Amino acid sequence: MKDLYKRLKVEGGATEEQIRQSLGAAPPNVRGSAELILLDARRRSVYDRNRDLLLTIAQLRFDLGLNYTPFWSRRQFKDFWIVPTFTTPAAPPEAPKRRVDKMMIAQAFHTARHHGRHHAARWGIWWAVALIAVGAGAAIVILWHASF
Repeated sequence: MKDLYKRLKVEGGATEEQIRQSLGAAPPNVRGSAELILLDARRRSVYDRNRDLLLTIAQLRFDLGLNYTPFWSRRQFKDFWIVPTFTTPAAPPEAPKRRVDKMMIAQAFHTARHHGRHHAARWGIWWAVALIAVGAGAAIVILWHASF
């Protein structure tokens, strides 16, 4: 499938008048297809839907790094390839300088460590007591049933 908009050098949402103007400079094989498809409202809506699907697939393949695999036909969908462009990244804006409040950091770590240690120790004792009670209860029930 050809990307007729790309070959006519117009945008995807071009008007019928813009398409007619660009048809004059188009090669004969593109001109015939574009007149048949893009100047008929019904055919154009179907073409636009299929084109949007192929553009979405091309973007997904590019994002996943699958542009140059044998599973994407090189001739049929060449118009929908996304060619990577390499640019240098812009320098990030300089962050404003802030003073670090050392006491706030010390209090944050002290509170977290203090709370976590006592909390875990307290629940550790109660879990041990609960497990012993359940085990003793189970032993009593087993012995009681064994006596009958």
